[in-house]
Amino acid sequence: MKKTPGEYIALRNSFKPGDINFIFLYESPQADGAYFYDFKNTRKDLLFKPMMKLIDFKYSFLNEQIKLKGLRKFQELGYFVVDSVYEPVNTIPIDGVRDKIILNNFNELVDDLKSISADTLAIPIILVKTNTFRLLNGKLKKSGFNVVNDSVPVPNLTDNKEDKFLRRINEIFVCQQIIANKQLRKYYLPLGIPHEYSVKSSKVKAIVIGADPSNFDSSGNTRVYSHVFDIMGKGATLFGDINDNLRSAGLDKMNIYVQNLVRNYMTLDASIKMMWPHFAELWKPLLKSDLDILDPKRELPVFVTEEYVLDALLNPGEERLKQPIDYYVNGTIIEPDQNTLNRSLVPCFTGAYAYTDFPLFVKKVRKRLML
Repeated sequence: MKKTPGEYIALRNSFKPGDINFIFLYESPQADGAYFYDFKNTRKDLLFKPMMKLIDFKYSFLNEQIKLKGLRKFQELGYFVVDSVYEPVNTIPIDGVRDKIILNNFNELVDDLKSISADTLAIPIILVKTNTFRLLNGKLKKSGFNVVNDSVPVPNLTDNKEDKFLRRINEIFVCQQIIANKQLRKYYLPLGIPHEYSVKSSKVKAIVIGADPSNFDSSGNTRVYSHVFDIMGKGATLFGDINDNLRSAGLDKMNIYVQNLVRNYMTLDASIKMMWPHFAELWKPLLKSDLDILDPKRELPVFVTEEYVLDALLNPGEERLKQPIDYYVNGTIIEPDQNTLNRSLVPCFTGAYAYTDFPLFVKKVRKRLML
């Protein structure tokens, strides 16, 4: 049954944390009557399952008592869900009409956030759904609210986007860790995070890992790309040497998954700054989690495109070879028990060394790929 705005807010406020650590700001409650904070409704709510994954609250089935327990844990962790408008708008087919309702309600939203003491830079706000981000990001920041997306829109929970939804939120969490670190934040650029490149998981035969998205034009300005390595851009020159090696190994863009270890842009070339490994340590858990979702059996080899990325992935105590070329000459593939990803790591360093010069190494790689 449809609720009034007051009923939605009363339900929500019954789970308001004593100290709010994060606010997730959504578009509106669902038009079908489901609502995150309605613990008596366990069938229709799209938000409950992914939010419980976010806080590592596990359950095998859902009933009223379990949902209530999950909401209490969410509350205890200081997380709070707020809607931009408490009139369901998600089924309105015309974007302009939906946007107008949200914008017309902006003053009420500001009053609502102030009523829960969210008008302070101490409380981070994550905007969920692309149109919510587009409409409210600038207006809320101008009004003094601490929106922390940093050009990272979080997708809505439709069309089986749960993994991408959680990935984006976790990426924002890592960026907040970086900003909170006095040593790291001066190297951080709030320019968003490029999308990973992927094809259907059933077609993926290998994973390719880059360093970070930082790259600069001749004037020293950062070039911002939609996808890692600008792999979807015209020419995709950043990916050229890597792609040549992948082709020698029997791969192409239709059977690889590509991601960076460090996902945020940086002020300087990562390879010349000793702080890069500290960024890598913060990002490694998310990379491991994403790859385990993509390939739970850990069968896909990982092509590593920089030597310092390989160094960051090796287990403590594992020694790297003296020169990059030694990996090719010796036919060295790093085994799963030697690295933090627990996967086969294949050196595929950019720049100096072409696979075509090392046919024995390529033969070993192709065998690992089962080609």
